[in-house]
Amino acid sequence: MLKNIHPALNGTLLDALSELESGSWLAITNDAPAAAQASATVLGLDTDFEGATEAILSVLPVHAEDDAPLHFWVQEPENDENWDIVFAVTGLVRDGERRAVTSQHISSATARAAIATAALVVHLPDARPDATFLIRVGGQAAAGVRPTGLTCAQA
Repeated sequence: MLKNIHPALNGTLLDALSELESGSWLAITNDAPAAAQASATVLGLDTDFEGATEAILSVLPVHAEDDAPLHFWVQEPENDENWDIVFAVTGLVRDGERRAVTSQHISSATARAAIATAALVVHLPDARPDATFLIRVGGQAAAGVRPTGLTCAQA
């Protein structure tokens, strides 16, 4: 029997998270049209961005060698309330990792392209304006590979 598993996590999501490879990208989004275009597994999680981030990071490390392992996009960035989601998720990532983690704002087109190619997409019913967070899965890059942007390129 497992102990201390976050209540928002279910067996299907735990299995999917355990199969993610170091350096791959995980997308957390409430953008239903973008999630529908994903080529990877899309799993629903009945919580908000903060709950999903906290639950996932309770079992999954963030990549330590990437300069910006957290990328985000929010709809209506001119609305200050939408930045509350960004600050909350970024804070949870930093708290979970117990280190400074740089986040990078990306465009809607980049977010949708990243969702389409992410290793796993977690879709949320969060009713707030659409947002997407991309988290680079923990571990170390292979020898000779330096993480850049949303892909790994040879150094």
